[in-house]
Amino acid sequence: MIMPKVSVIIPTKDRPKDLGELLKGILTQDYRPLEVIVVDDSQSMTALPVVNSLRNKFISSGIDLLHIKGSGEGLPSARNIGITNSKGDIVCFFDDDILFLDKSTIRKLVTFMISNSKVLCVQPIILTAYIDRSTQEYKIYVAKGPSPIENAIYKVLMVTYCDIDRFDVRRSGMSIFPLKVTKVIEARRLSGCFFCCKREVFRKVLFDTKLKRWGYMEDLDFSYRVYSIYNRGLYLVPYTKILHKCSPASRLPSEKQRQMEIIYWAYVFFKNFFKGSIINLFSFLWALVGYGLIILGRLIVKDGDKNEWRKLIFLLKAYLRLLKNMKNIIQGDLEFFNREL
Repeated sequence: MIMPKVSVIIPTKDRPKDLGELLKGILTQDYRPLEVIVVDDSQSMTALPVVNSLRNKFISSGIDLLHIKGSGEGLPSARNIGITNSKGDIVCFFDDDILFLDKSTIRKLVTFMISNSKVLCVQPIILTAYIDRSTQEYKIYVAKGPSPIENAIYKVLMVTYCDIDRFDVRRSGMSIFPLKVTKVIEARRLSGCFFCCKREVFRKVLFDTKLKRWGYMEDLDFSYRVYSIYNRGLYLVPYTKILHKCSPASRLPSEKQRQMEIIYWAYVFFKNFFKGSIINLFSFLWALVGYGLIILGRLIVKDGDKNEWRKLIFLLKAYLRLLKNMKNIIQGDLEFFNREL
């Protein structure tokens, strides 16, 4: 079997420590990529010293390590820049805050892709870790998922819920995430922090540069358009895992983040899912109501917890902004929001 050449694209912004850990992890992989392209969106080029410090190690391993200055427009734009400058038959996208848990991850994904002509894009199982503020160390978060009652409520409210061996999208633009993965899943969307695609995909689909910063829902938008055009090709495989650290560096304040989530969700919905359907529109509006009901329910259960009050206030502010700018969003104009990022 002739193994293809692989390009790795890593968008990064002001996370030199995370980037360094990832690059060192790539060197431990038993399948070496042709090249690793670091697209640096930071104003002060914080990734460059990291790249320079590891360049000789990459050269001795037969890997080209490239540093490219980004546009400053965010992750989707950085990925497109990486695609333009890449040479591989397969292109892998890594967020700068992921870690390998398996030395054969790249090999397993590439082997799966070339063994099946139907495969266009693939991702491993992604585990999540959050930093422990007391120790400043990352701890793996084992997702148990919502309780059966909570999951049923989420399902009725048209928001995101979980199911076994399903990775799908709903009429509302929300997702169905796999609570448990027991087999290879043919999906209708992928998660953006780590996945690989065959180069042919980029002849028809690129990342939407209207989505700025880390581009909330950029992964759903890109992968669902791939699925819609080819009507096939997206897979999640259960036999290798990576860790997404969810680095707190270079993130938006909570209120602005909530606005991004609501506004970008609405944009992606009208772009990809509305399709003139009253049923789809009702599902989206019902999901908006659903989010508010969920937070109200948590307020009652937690007896007026201050954090839940903050979440509710931020959500209501986001809804007001959404309503005020709905015409622009439907027309695909996000400038009213993006100029603040």
